[in-house]
This record gives sequence, C-alpha cells and structure tokens, in this order.
Amino acid sequence: MSTSLERTYRYVRLSLVGIVVLIGTSIAAYWLQEGPLGSVSAAYYTSAGPIFVGGVFAMSLALLALSGHSVGQVSLDLAAIMAPLIAVIPAAVFVDDLPDLDITCAGGHEPCVPESFIPAVNNSMTALLVTAVIGWLTALILSGVQRTFSRRIVWSLAVSGGLIAAVGSWWMFAPTSFLRAGHIVAAASFFAFIAIAALVSGRDAKRAGATGYRVVYVIIGSAIVIDLLGLLAVIVIGFTGLTIPEPWGIGPVFFGEAVALVLFAIFWIVQTIETWNDPDPAFRANAAGNRLSPAPTAR
Repeated sequence: MSTSLERTYRYVRLSLVGIVVLIGTSIAAYWLQEGPLGSVSAAYYTSAGPIFVGGVFAMSLALLALSGHSVGQVSLDLAAIMAPLIAVIPAAVFVDDLPDLDITCAGGHEPCVPESFIPAVNNSMTALLVTAVIGWLTALILSGVQRTFSRRIVWSLAVSGGLIAAVGSWWMFAPTSFLRAGHIVAAASFFAFIAIAALVSGRDAKRAGATGYRVVYVIIGSAIVIDLLGLLAVIVIGFTGLTIPEPWGIGPVFFGEAVALVLFAIFWIVQTIETWNDPDPAFRANAAGNRLSPAPTAR
C-alpha cells in the first residue's frame, strides 16, 4: 500500500512530464496549422502562447513542491526561480521571424522584443520580483521557526537572494540588454540547474549501488550540457552572419530547445520509476551525510 505522500510525489513528478507533453502538443498543433517556428520560445507570440506561458509557470510550482535541502533539491529550487522568467520575458525575434505578427524593433535589424509587448514584460517583472522577495523572506522566517537552518539552507538562501537581486537590477538598470538577452539567460540557467540535479542524482545512485540509474542520470545531465553548448554555438554563429542549414524547416534553435525539453521529461520519467516505492518520497539526490535512498533490491 502506498501512502498519500508517496502518491502526491509521484503525481508531481509525472505532472512535469505531462507539462512537456502539453507544451509540445500545443506547438505541434500550431506547426501543422501555421508552419514552423524558429524556436520553441517563439511560441510566446503565437496562438500556442497561453499554453507555453501557463505550462512553464506550472513547471515552476511543481519544482518548488519537490523542495528540500540536498544539493539536487536546491538546484531544483533555483530552476524554479528561473522558470517564470522564461515565461514572461519573450525571446528576442527578427522582424521576419513571424510573418503574421507586426514586429517593430527600435533601431532596425537587430533581434528584439517587439515594442507592443514591453509593457506586459514590465508588469510581469514587477509582480514576479515582489512575489520573489516575499517568498524569500517567508523561506527565511520558516527556516527559523522550523529550526531547519543549516549550511545548505544558508547557501540556498544566499544564492536565490543573489539571483533575485541580480535579475531585478538587470531589468531596472539595463532594460535594453535585459529584453534582448534575458530569455536566453533564464532558459540556459534553468536547464543548467536541471543538469546539475541529474548529475548529482547519478552520483548518489552510485553510492546506493544503483549502477543502471547512475549511467542514465549521467547521460541525461551530460546531454543537457552538450545541448546547451550547441545552442550557444548556434547563437555565436548567428552573430557572424553565417547560415545554418534547416532540414525539413527545423531551425537549429528549435531543435536544441526541443531536445532540452525531451531530456527534461526523460529525467522525470526515470525519477518517477526509481522512487516509485521509496518510503521516503523526497527527491532522489541527497548530499553526503543525508539518508540515501534504498538500493534497488528494496524497491
């Protein structure tokens, strides 16, 4: 018999997979009706936008629900902080990226967030920053009330507080560069934190004697890192003016983002399978000194 807590954690993990399916299906439907997108992120500007934005916010809440004290869990908390930024900061686009959208860029030919969308970005950033500060203060107070202060909690609060301050300062004092690069930085940071969670989970699977899971986690984490480096290379090549082939109309940025989302979903499928019968339903990865999940023979 499983407990309600076990089932809750199972459903949260599976919901993360479901969100990827939701976003992917919405973008696929747009693609079939209207044609290809230059990137997954460009869905923000299309009829798939509501599902994209809502799905990313749901992803953030699910990651926060898996909050904890281990290195892997802290990386998920940081990913949850970055996720809403992916949703509310649109990807910069060129004037001809979306023919059905009237894109006006101040200054001409550089990619930009169309001027008509900037008020929505500013409104969203105000709401996010106020909520983030309140959430950070709440976490600080709860740590004291619950007497859960530890080095890792302090480190987590320091890093998350630094991220909130850095993002807020960037938005307020350098809005032009923030609009041009904010989405890229948020997305890259989000998947980098997921890669860390996967690699840490692989380390701890090794300690628990689960060699098969260790191999899978290392492959997932390494693949995400390679994918991010590939996307960075594509961006750099784009600035040089060189043209990258687009077989079947699939651009390299769209392909790289899609691969990252698939790897994200695979990670949570593996997590769900591995922890299905774990009496402690917390996130699999635990730092040294914390309880390790039981070996596979106990499942």
